Amino acid sequence: MIKVLSFLIFASISFNLFSQIDGFSKVVQPDSRLSTVFSQNYLDKVAQENPVLLSKWNFYLDNAFFITDFPAGKKDEGVFESIKVEDVYNINIKKLEKELGIGPDYENQRIYKIAGTNKLLIYRSGKDFYRLYNKHTGS
Repeated sequence: MIKVLSFLIFASISFNLFSQIDGFSKVVQPDSRLSTVFSQNYLDKVAQENPVLLSKWNFYLDNAFFITDFPAGKKDEGVFESIKVEDVYNINIKKLEKELGIGPDYENQRIYKIAGTNKLLIYRSGKDFYRLYNKHTGS
């Protein structure tokens, strides 16, 4: 009985140890779009030292904003700041932020009219983004 109990304790400890080691060995790979904003050296460093941040940046690229049509019948009286976007269907939001000096607000959505289109780029509020990220990661 003692041998069985000792074996179960040993197996449990070993399993927990290997699970932790496996969790630490998983390095988050940076999305290639981040390399247009950050040096590869910096991204490699963040991947090693702060993989959670890199995971957030990767998620941010596709989830910090959304594109929608400008509401039909509404007049664009310069209500929203106009921004130029090369490809509405292929936006690198981190690159756009760097080039245009735009970004989200923690409390509120930010809305930008995309020049030459009937589209709006709408940033989720920071609070909404983090709720979405936490749901994504199960946090």
